[in-house]
Amino acid sequence: MSVPAHERRLCETERRPQENLQKLEAITLSEELSEDTARSVTLWLLDDESIERQEKEGLGQTQVADMFATQLGGVDMIMKAMLSPHGARSYVEAAILLWLDGRAGAPRLLGYGTERPMLLLESLPGCNFLHLLQDEDAPLSLHLQVVHRVAHYLQELHALGFVHNDVAIPNVVVQVTDDHQLLDVHLVEFTVACLSGQSLAMNVDPGAFPCVAPEVARGGASTPAADIFSFGMLLRELSQFNASPEELPPQALEAARLATQEEPQARPNHAALEALLGAAVACQERKEKRKRVKVHHRQNDASSSVESVDDVLQLALFTYHLGWLVELGQLVHASIRLPNYQTRCKRRNFDPYVAYNACLMGFEALMDSFGV
Repeated sequence: MSVPAHERRLCETERRPQENLQKLEAITLSEELSEDTARSVTLWLLDDESIERQEKEGLGQTQVADMFATQLGGVDMIMKAMLSPHGARSYVEAAILLWLDGRAGAPRLLGYGTERPMLLLESLPGCNFLHLLQDEDAPLSLHLQVVHRVAHYLQELHALGFVHNDVAIPNVVVQVTDDHQLLDVHLVEFTVACLSGQSLAMNVDPGAFPCVAPEVARGGASTPAADIFSFGMLLRELSQFNASPEELPPQALEAARLATQEEPQARPNHAALEALLGAAVACQERKEKRKRVKVHHRQNDASSSVESVDDVLQLALFTYHLGWLVELGQLVHASIRLPNYQTRCKRRNFDPYVAYNACLMGFEALMDSFGV
């Protein structure tokens, strides 16, 4: 009996990553891989019927694909169904993701379509970086930590021989805690990624794609310098999308300026870029710490002022009650000294000694209530 296509999986085999895919006409990795890269890989294979039958939830559409949330074998996945003009790129993206295997912040490839261009990708926790930028409570230092991590991933990606070609805010996924502590960062959307030195053959006006390096837009080779240019544009866009009007630290502004130079050789290398961003993060964290200390001091001053006002009010109230008791005691004492006071008090059913004792008890109660 045949096994349904949506339940069929590649057997675990010790093979080079590119041998796990059926179509790799658009890219050749064999020249870039060495014998020690062999590893075990397991992928889901889905034909058109299985894709249609698979339960999935629509997540929206990007410029290159329809995105769905789905689950296979109890594992949450993202189904990326490529739009027709970009179908050929899915095999390139699959090969690169298979080779990266989660390195450089990339999502892992979990499967692909055997008939139509479709990828099954690891479901990444967190949210799009754009959403974090629009969170008014998220500090600027957190944003800078994210881009610092992106710069580190780019260095790792370039060391592996690949260029992303689409480094932008929407293509960064971040995971943070409720109190805005950074947990993880991922680079996504490898549709136009390629081997370093290859060309995307765009041949368009660089102004039409401001986040793409000018040399790539004109049809030149994609190199690590191209990703550094795109990263510089991402830095420039931080202030545009950031919910806070706070300006970037001077080190981050300098990194953005250097990274977006027209000539690739004028752009900084990874070490210089990470050094500037590390300094920017440290500078911003110190600034935010000083701000928190000032706020804390203002709160303490305000609390002290409130306590001072309360003390004045308590004293005034104590004085009022004490004065009333003293006056009452004086009246009682005076009544005792009046002639024939006993006859008069008895006639009015009034005992001045009882009243006097009541004044003393009231005085003691007043002292206790005010903590005197």
